[in-house]
Amino acid sequence: MGRPQQKANGALPNGKPRTTINKKKTRKAPDDSALFASYVPQVCRDVMKQFEVPEDEQVTVSGKTTRVLSGLIASLESQLTADAKRVTEFQKKKSILPASVNVALATRLPRSLTKYAIQEASNALTKWDSTKKVATKK
Repeated sequence: MGRPQQKANGALPNGKPRTTINKKKTRKAPDDSALFASYVPQVCRDVMKQFEVPEDEQVTVSGKTTRVLSGLIASLESQLTADAKRVTEFQKKKSILPASVNVALATRLPRSLTKYAIQEASNALTKWDSTKKVATKK
């Protein structure tokens, strides 16, 4: 038993029109320039709260600026990941360790920015670890 024969107009032999099979739509991967776009405005608001900028002096970030910053962050993230991977391969390790990321940061960013990035990352990890431990105790 094979496929039913089609007539010249595309209908099946019984005269019914051929129905198309609905294929599942696959989602496209987000563009790198929009990968971090949802986080940039929130970070700006958090920074303004942290430095206690009054409501009337706060600024907003335009959509184009958000996309540019997001693209910059995505580019830096991919470069840091590639550098950390190279360092890990050089050390003949199988997983990327924090030390590899620190070396990648040191090679890509200026020294003062590297110190600040490492400090903020370690604070974030400490905070995340503490919330994780509290959640498992409940």
